[in-house]
Amino acid sequence: MESLPQRTLNLSHLHLEHVKYSVFKYLSSLEVLDLSYNKFNHLYSPTMEYLPKLKQIWLAGDRLKYRNKYLRISILDDLLTNRYYTKLLDIHLDYNRISSISILEGSHWLTRCRVMSFKGNNLTKVPTYALDNAFQRNRNIVQLYLGANPWRCNCLFAPAFQDFLIKYKSLIMDLSDIKCSYQQNDEYYMTPVSAVWKMM
Repeated sequence: MESLPQRTLNLSHLHLEHVKYSVFKYLSSLEVLDLSYNKFNHLYSPTMEYLPKLKQIWLAGDRLKYRNKYLRISILDDLLTNRYYTKLLDIHLDYNRISSISILEGSHWLTRCRVMSFKGNNLTKVPTYALDNAFQRNRNIVQLYLGANPWRCNCLFAPAFQDFLIKYKSLIMDLSDIKCSYQQNDEYYMTPVSAVWKMM
């Protein structure tokens, strides 16, 4: 059978737990795949074998309405170990349960990605030095989303994070949504991180 000219495929909101990789066998022209709001708990590598042109993948989880209903993605290992993700430029992993992106430090993918979205996860900090180093070499990066995470605004992390946010504010599409999380006796709760140290 000949490959279909399909460039975009939306399989979101279907309660899928896995997708048989043969489904993609004749979709080698596919560039955008939306698997958001399903029941995946990791990135499925076999599907990528048939998608050599894939540039965007959407694996957004859920918002408060469905907080207990779906499993959420917790690991990013596949971005590093799966050879089929090497051409992937845009990844949207919003509203999952990702608590760290440190595993991406030093990765080839980080130096060539175009869009990186981690809105609404469990990130409290990120390796700012590693992101800064990668973005200085990355000529593709155009959008970064980090809002709606429980950021820690302590004196160990916040100054470097604030410098990073200011340096890359033209890339960060949700800068005003990057706010300090609740800490006991913290007057900066819900204050945008980019403004915290100006107020001190």
